[in-house]
Amino acid sequence: MEQLRRPIHRSQPPALPEMPAPGGATQGTVLVSYGTMLESFDLAGLSVADARSLMQRPYNLSPEAEVTVNARDATPDQVLRAGDHLEFVHLSGEKGAVG
Repeated sequence: MEQLRRPIHRSQPPALPEMPAPGGATQGTVLVSYGTMLESFDLAGLSVADARSLMQRPYNLSPEAEVTVNARDATPDQVLRAGDHLEFVHLSGEKGAVG
């Protein structure tokens, strides 16, 4: 007796925002660090808030992580420039993102 198999239909997870491609030191790149992660991304021209939004889910950034640009406190509306160093500061004793 032959059994018929129904195709399994799985819903796709919601699409993540498009991550900028990691790269070397090219025009428009910003060095991003968080914990042990250190990579260059094409983020120049974006605000710190936009960069955080793009990086939050893939890197499990804590929403409370402090942000510095070139070792100085950054504001969410600060615009990133090529060659900047964007750092998300993981405070001791914190876990990743909540929820």
